[in-house]
Amino acid sequence: METEKPGFDKNHPTAIHIIHVSKKIAKKQVLDDVAIVAPRGKTLAICGPNGAGKTTLIRILLGLLKPDTGSVRMAAALKNCAFQFHSPCLFPDLTLQQNCRFFLFSKNKPLKDRDLAELIEEFGLECTCSARVGTYSRGMLQKADLIRALLEEPEILFLDEPTSHLDPLGKVSVRKILKRRVESGMTLLMTSHLLGEVEKLAHNVCILKDGKVIWGGDPRRDLQGRDLESGFIELVTASQERSQ
Repeated sequence: METEKPGFDKNHPTAIHIIHVSKKIAKKQVLDDVAIVAPRGKTLAICGPNGAGKTTLIRILLGLLKPDTGSVRMAAALKNCAFQFHSPCLFPDLTLQQNCRFFLFSKNKPLKDRDLAELIEEFGLECTCSARVGTYSRGMLQKADLIRALLEEPEILFLDEPTSHLDPLGKVSVRKILKRRVESGMTLLMTSHLLGEVEKLAHNVCILKDGKVIWGGDPRRDLQGRDLESGFIELVTASQERSQ
């Protein structure tokens, strides 16, 4: 996998360039000639049915898997990227502060207590600061893991189903926080089945089906008046019919 060299022109309009990536796992074609461009300072959502290849693509972008063919170029080194998988990666016997300190230390970054306190307040987790994260609810864990990722001050943030365990108020709160970060210049690449959330967050959407890109564009402009859910169902159904 290729990544841009340090010192890559910060004015370059592209944050991520996925160049004809294919990947087989256990003889199954999980990704098939995937080509995607993610603009800098915008939110790109990758959507698709179960098994479409979304998580595999994220793992390739993070360097956890290698593509069989094709390459990936990114405007930020991996150390300047952060991620949040669908299942939080926090240590259950540690507090949120201890978890954040550990993950930042692994990237040679200090924990800024003021930044942590501000994020804890924004996410409404003030009353849980001294508790082990293993005692958190699933929604609280999802917020805590997002705090951990945001404290890294990433140039590119990868999120896998970022609001799946949140209640309606939690979804609104997280959406506002992420929008502010993107407006400040961060690039966000997310995957989600919650198409209503995607429509509210993403500037651009890419739909995968059976490892192939079947549609990409601005969901507010390029779906001919349909909402994203209606467009998604129509596009995926048409793809299934063509493959039969």
